[in-house]
Amino acid sequence: MVFYEEILSLANIPTIILLSILFLFSLRLLKSNKLPPGPFGWPIVGSIPHIDKESYLTFDKWAKEYGDIYTVKLGWTTAVILNSFDAIKSTLKDQGDKFIDRPRLPIIELGFTKGGVVFENGPAWSERRRWMFCVLRNFGLGKKSLESRINLEADYLCKEINKNCNSFNPLHIVNNAVSNIISSISFGDRFEYSDPKFKELLDTNRYLLKHSTFVAPVNAIPVLFYTPMYNRFREVTSSLIAFINDSIQQHQETFDAGNIRDIIDSCLAELEKEHVDSKLFAKDTLWRTLFDLFIAGSETTATTIMWTILYLVKYPEVQEKLQQEVDEVLGQEKKPTWGARQSLPYLEATIMEVQRLSNVAPLLARSTSEEVEINGYKLPPGLTILANLWNVHHDPNQWERPFNFEPERFLTDDKRTIRKPNVFIPFGAGRRMCIGELLSKMEIFLFTANLIQRFTFEVPDDKTTPSVNECVPGLTRSPKPYEIYAIKR
Repeated sequence: MVFYEEILSLANIPTIILLSILFLFSLRLLKSNKLPPGPFGWPIVGSIPHIDKESYLTFDKWAKEYGDIYTVKLGWTTAVILNSFDAIKSTLKDQGDKFIDRPRLPIIELGFTKGGVVFENGPAWSERRRWMFCVLRNFGLGKKSLESRINLEADYLCKEINKNCNSFNPLHIVNNAVSNIISSISFGDRFEYSDPKFKELLDTNRYLLKHSTFVAPVNAIPVLFYTPMYNRFREVTSSLIAFINDSIQQHQETFDAGNIRDIIDSCLAELEKEHVDSKLFAKDTLWRTLFDLFIAGSETTATTIMWTILYLVKYPEVQEKLQQEVDEVLGQEKKPTWGARQSLPYLEATIMEVQRLSNVAPLLARSTSEEVEINGYKLPPGLTILANLWNVHHDPNQWERPFNFEPERFLTDDKRTIRKPNVFIPFGAGRRMCIGELLSKMEIFLFTANLIQRFTFEVPDDKTTPSVNECVPGLTRSPKPYEIYAIKR
């Protein structure tokens, strides 16, 4: 009801009538395209009022009535939901070239404009992605230099944790530590945990991800973006853009083509080259590429580590096994390495189980790049596709006791080797896999190994054990705020 009250306060009767006519016309077009059937949608807003904050749970519920592939109206956006691994495999994996685009969502188009990588399509996406991957490789992706950078930041994080004699919420310092990795690569510097400007930036980041959802009201009625309803969203977006542009300006003043210090310098060097498409790398959209890097390279990884700490507190027997494994392989002094993960299978299995259960990115968004036929239905080009990874990772047909926390499910019978099922896809599927997958894996593994090596995490005596079944929903799925004790080992 709140949704309708907001809409009615901002729209008049003629507008509603016109939009209703357009909606009915769109329904006729949908019928001609022979899309899979799905739940009822109201004029203008579609099915959005019937979708819970944790939309993936609603999509899972509807699948029981309409099957694993069905259609939902999300305002003006028509989306086909893929609600099983088989549905995802037959589309995003087996026909990846036809599902390579990102959907055009008003919340993204109006809020962040174009020029990036994550929500770009076509040749521009392909070229920018190739360039970004090469740049990340140049700055240590998968190499010893990046491993050392992560371990150094883990030292700073552990020192910060040591300052907390009482119980504390680890959210800010974990987020700051993880963000410092991509910040040092992108901006050429790390930020102190006490830096108020960077703390505000991280808060901004979380705010945007919380409100940039597929079922946001602005996706139903784009004009809402310019109303008081989205004042805060516009403000925090502007502050983040200003921060990035200030860094770009500082780099321009000291730029030396013979000394490329970070990704901003790499971008500035690329601007001096000639490209077939002059808009491929342009000064006015340079911030957008860095924005994508900062968002993708910080929030999801930090959130995964926050879930990991929460599960260690919830399951102390798992934490004890991890400490025993780390002590046997590394002791108290030896630094964790990316290569050491083969000798720490229980740690890697635990991280995978956290990723499976927490589902930091529960919905995977794609768009058809050409007409596709699935199960007798014709999907037109430009159709939004939402793959429900939550269901994939909780499907009782794929996992035994899917809601139990059991790291052993990812180990072979001898407990020495990782076993990775095909249905485990936390970083997505198809040709548009997360470009930061390797960076995220390295950070999660090395930060977690350092934390386990140095601390035992417990719930404060005056606090109840935080629930792992509750979350803060948004574009990402975060744990609710919690406090812990960190006991130095």
